[in-house]
Amino acid sequence: MSGSNDKIRILALHGSGMNSRVFEATTAALRNELGEGADHNPDLKGFFPEDDEYFTFADPNDKASVAAALDNIFEYIDLNGPFEIIGASSISAGIAADILLAQPEKRAPFTGAIFFNGWTPVLNAKTHNMLISIPTANIWGANDARHAAAAQALSKLCTPEMNENVVHENGSTIPGAASEEDLIKASQAIRRMVRRAVPAC
Repeated sequence: MSGSNDKIRILALHGSGMNSRVFEATTAALRNELGEGADHNPDLKGFFPEDDEYFTFADPNDKASVAAALDNIFEYIDLNGPFEIIGASSISAGIAADILLAQPEKRAPFTGAIFFNGWTPVLNAKTHNMLISIPTANIWGANDARHAAAAQALSKLCTPEMNENVVHENGSTIPGAASEEDLIKASQAIRRMVRRAVPAC
């Protein structure tokens, strides 16, 4: 975030059918708006080759697959952490929610979370009235047939007074250069979340 000498470390988990380059490109305008100095390309259609490799962290219909993904993420955090914020898109938002709802002895030390086009947690689907207890920003498209209902359900698992919701009129997209209004709303919500999560910023 601009204005701070210390960089906030964000563990970014891309969505299903993506890779790190696609996630980096689709978040470039938002990162630029937040002051990270990233270049952005408003038209990504055809930007990534069809024969490239695209991934998902886990199969949401297979609890063993999700559990293995959690183990891999915790191992990555152990080797490369700490991270202040976790940012995730699509099924990875559900995995991030699973991390944040995990038993306290396994909980990763995040102080904030950003969920794009969210997904409900798989392993902790029945939270028994548990809420994600850190500041959050939930950003999704009202016209996203795949994610809108799940994103809204995920936002209800977040502590209301610490949660920022941004619902834009697009589909399964992260606000970018195509809509300056949505881009500004999303960046403002993330800034408010970060101020709660990392007060020194």
